[in-house]
Amino acid sequence: MDLYIANEQETLAVGIRLAHAVHHGATIFLSGNTGAGKSTLVRGILQGLGLRLPKSNSRSSYLQSYNAHGLIIHYFDLSSLNDPTDQRFVEAANRLDEASTVRIVESPEHAHGNLTEPDLHIKFRQGLKGRTLLIESINKHGSMLVHAINAHH
Repeated sequence: MDLYIANEQETLAVGIRLAHAVHHGATIFLSGNTGAGKSTLVRGILQGLGLRLPKSNSRSSYLQSYNAHGLIIHYFDLSSLNDPTDQRFVEAANRLDEASTVRIVESPEHAHGNLTEPDLHIKFRQGLKGRTLLIESINKHGSMLVHAINAHH
């Protein structure tokens, strides 16, 4: 599915809709160039869960964790990962196997294939005006998340 997004507010709105469908065990990959809107989408998801992600997130750690009323969200920002054997990444990657959590992975391509398959993969493509989200569901859980994104759009 392709979805055109005109601005930051629409990106946040997609994240908020996605938040209403995330469940324990969900894994979401976000790919795209720097500045494409990946972190903005994460802010929308957290906002939809009643949480806040700072507008400029810290790049000092690959993992940030949040508790949304008992739903644990692990946000992996791998955009600065150059070496998948980096000890900080290895420690963070151990959290990817926690089935009771929601795992959002920004820039999974930097892990060079060292990640399990996601339920949903959203690829950001920037255009002259706005961006297009290429949304791919990998399994039935991903299909439910796509349905949530389509709601009210």
